[in-house]
Amino acid sequence: MRRKKYISITEVVILYILFGALLLFQYTRTFKYDEIFLFIELMMAYIWTAGLLVYAKYRFHLRLFEPMTIISLIYIGIFVAKPITDLRNRKMVEEGVSVIGGGPKATLLFVLGYTLFFFAYYIYRRKVTTGKQTPADSKTEQKGYFDRDKLPLLYVFWLIVFVLCIYGLMTQGLSLKYIFTLGSAGTRVVDENNTGLLFLTNFGTTLAVVWLMILEYSDNWPVKIITTILCIIYLLMRNERYLMMVFLIAPITLYYLKHKKEPKLVWIILGCLGGILLFAWMQANRTPMLTGGAMGGFGPEGLTMNTFLAPLDSDLSTYRAFYAMVERYPSQFDFLSGKTFVYALILFVPRVLWKNKPDNPLRDVIRNSLNKQAQKVGKVYANIGEFYVNFGSIGVLVLMFLFGWITSALKRYVFQDEQDESVTQNASDRQLAYAVLYPLLFQWVARGNFCGNVYITLFALIPFAVKHILHALFQKGR
Repeated sequence: MRRKKYISITEVVILYILFGALLLFQYTRTFKYDEIFLFIELMMAYIWTAGLLVYAKYRFHLRLFEPMTIISLIYIGIFVAKPITDLRNRKMVEEGVSVIGGGPKATLLFVLGYTLFFFAYYIYRRKVTTGKQTPADSKTEQKGYFDRDKLPLLYVFWLIVFVLCIYGLMTQGLSLKYIFTLGSAGTRVVDENNTGLLFLTNFGTTLAVVWLMILEYSDNWPVKIITTILCIIYLLMRNERYLMMVFLIAPITLYYLKHKKEPKLVWIILGCLGGILLFAWMQANRTPMLTGGAMGGFGPEGLTMNTFLAPLDSDLSTYRAFYAMVERYPSQFDFLSGKTFVYALILFVPRVLWKNKPDNPLRDVIRNSLNKQAQKVGKVYANIGEFYVNFGSIGVLVLMFLFGWITSALKRYVFQDEQDESVTQNASDRQLAYAVLYPLLFQWVARGNFCGNVYITLFALIPFAVKHILHALFQKGR
C-alpha cells in the first residue's frame, strides 16, 4: 500500500468546517448593531477566503510548503479569526483608540485584495496545466562545489557572519559575558539612541542560510552541533520571533522539499503548538532582557492561557492599525504616494554614516492612525495596510495582484516539475533559498515594512552570491 505523502482534501475540508464552526460560536447576543454587522461580514469573509483555499487544494493540489498556504493562513488569522475573537472579548481597541468603525471597509478591502491575489497566483497555472512542465536544469541541481576540501571556506564564512551578528548585539549594549551566559552574568547598557550599526541585525538571516548550508553539505557532526548551539545563543539573545521562525522552519521545509512529501496533520498541529509555546516563553523574557535581566520562566504568573496565546495576540492584532488607518486616510491625511517604498533607498545608508537620516514614514502613519503612544511602543500593520496608505483602495487591489503574481513565480521556480516525485539526496540552491524565504513570507505579510523586509531578504541571499562568485573563481583557476 502506497504511503500517503500529502495532506488530503478530506482533512482540509474537515478543518474548514470545524474552524468555521468555532468562529461562528464566537457570536454573542450582547453584540450591538455595528458589531453584528461586522461579525456577519467577517464570517462571510471566512467562508469566501478559506473556501478559495479549499478549492485550491481540490483543483490545484495545493501543498503545505508553497507560498499560497502560509500567506493565506496568515491573512485569515489577521483579518478574520483575530477580529472575530476580539469582537467577542471587546478588544477592538488599540492604545485607547476604538477601531471598530474601520472594520467594514477594511474587511471588504481584504476580501477583494485576497481574491485578486488568489487569481494572480493561479492565472499562470491555468495556462500550463495542459502543457508539458519544464524540467529543472540538472546543472543547477548539483550539490555544488562544497566538497570536503572546500567545506572549511563555508565554516570560515559562518564564523565571519556569526562575529558580525554578535558584534551587532554588543553595539546595543550587551557584553560578551552577558550574551554567552544568556543574561545570567555580565551587563547590558540600554541606549535606545545607539542605532548607528543597527544594520548588522540584518545578518541574522545570512547566518540562518550559512548554518543551513552547513547542515546540508557537511558530514562533520561536531561542527554542526557547535554552530547550532552558537546560533541558538544568538537567537535567544536577539529575541526576534521572525528570526527564530526562520531557524525552526527552514530545515523542516528543506527536508520535505527534498523528499517530496508533507508531514502528517497531527505533527503539523503539535509543531504549531510547540512553536507557540517557545514564542510565548521568548515574549515573557523580552522585558527582562531589554532591561538587562536574565532569562527565566514564563513570568510571575507562570504559564497561563493568556501567556501561551500572547504571541498570537501580538502578531495577529495588526489588523487594528489597519482598521484605524482606513478611517483617517484620506479623510484626515493624504496618501503617501509610495514614500514607504522609496525609503528602501534611504534605509540602505547606515545611520553611522548619516547622522540625520530621516525616520521611516511608517512611524508617522501609526501616529496619525492611532496616537503617539502607539508610535512609541512600535505598533505595526500588515502589508495590505502599507499598500493602502500609499495608494488607497486601488493600491490594495493592484499590489495584491502583483503580490500574487510574484509569489506564483517563486512557486514555479521551486516546484518546476510537479510530476516529478523523485527524492533528491542533496538540496539545490533553489531549495535552500526557498527554505529560508518560505518562513520569511510571514514577515512580508504580517509586517507592513517593505524596506525592512527587502533588506532581511537580500541579506538572506548573500551566501548564494558569495558561493557563486567563489565557484566562478575556482573554475577560472583550473
